[in-house]
Amino acid sequence: MDTRHEVLLSASRIPATLDAGGCNVLSGEWYDPFTGQVFTDPGELDIDHMVPLEEAHGSGAHAWGSDRKRAYANDLLNAKSLIAVSASANRSKGSRGPAEWLPPNTAHHCEYVRNWTEVKHRHGLDVDDAEKAAVESVLGADIALAVRAESSGWDEIQRAPSPAVFGLGIRKQDQCSYTRQALPSDQIEVTVSILPDPNHIERKFDIFLVADLPAGLFSLDMWGNFIPFNGDIATLVPHRENIYLAQSHEISVFTGALNDELVMNLFIGYGTDSGDFVYTSAPLPLAIKE
Repeated sequence: MDTRHEVLLSASRIPATLDAGGCNVLSGEWYDPFTGQVFTDPGELDIDHMVPLEEAHGSGAHAWGSDRKRAYANDLLNAKSLIAVSASANRSKGSRGPAEWLPPNTAHHCEYVRNWTEVKHRHGLDVDDAEKAAVESVLGADIALAVRAESSGWDEIQRAPSPAVFGLGIRKQDQCSYTRQALPSDQIEVTVSILPDPNHIERKFDIFLVADLPAGLFSLDMWGNFIPFNGDIATLVPHRENIYLAQSHEISVFTGALNDELVMNLFIGYGTDSGDFVYTSAPLPLAIKE
C-alpha cells in the first residue's frame, strides 16, 4: 500500500473498503477540514502535505539528505503532516503558506495555523517574517504559543533516550493559541499529545499521566481521579487503556473551569503490549492559579 492509500485508510471515519489485493482504498468516509465537506469517493481527494514539499525545500529541507527528504514526504507518524482533503482545495493551496492561503473553511483557520507551525517545528524548518505575521494574526498571540510545551522521551526498558515526544497544552476556549498559565475561572481545554517511538507503532498502548504535587505523586485516571502512586510502575493506573496507535495521538484531559488552583508537574508515558515503557524525560508544568 502506498502512502496515499495509507493516509486514506487511516483517515476514513468508517472502515474503508479495499480492493481484492488490499492495496487500494475504494471507498470510505472522509471529513475535509479545508472545506468542511464530507466525501465518500477517494477519487475526489488529494493527500495534502501540511507544509508543501516546495515550501519545505525553501525552508531548509534543500540541505537534507535523500533519506530525510523521503521520510518527510511520506511522514505517516505525525498525523498532521499528511491529510486527506478535497482535490480542489489542495490544488488551490498549491505550495503557498499561511501568508498567501488559508482554507476556505474559516472555522478551521486556528487549527490550520497550529498544525502548520507544529509540522515546521517538528522538522526544524525555517519560518519567514510574512509567514510568522500571518500565523500570529490568526493566533492572536506569538507564534511560539502555536505549539504545546514538549518533553522528549525516556525508554525505561532500554535505559536510554527515546525518539518519542510528549506534549502538554492549555488552551482557553475563547482563544486560538496555547497558554502557559490560566485562571481557575477560565474555561479551558487541557490536552496531551504523544508522538510515539516509530518502533512502537501499530501496537496496543496504555497511556499514563502522573501528577507531581506537593502531597506526592499521583496517577490520574480517565475520570480525573488522583490516585496515590508509590513509584512502582507496575502499580500505575492507566489514563487510557488498549489504544491502538498507528501515528501520533492527542487526548483531551480536561475541559471546563477548575474553579480551584492547581499547580503541578505532569509526567506523560505509555506502555505497549510488548512490554515497552516510555515516559517524559522531564515533567511538563501545569499552572492554573490567580
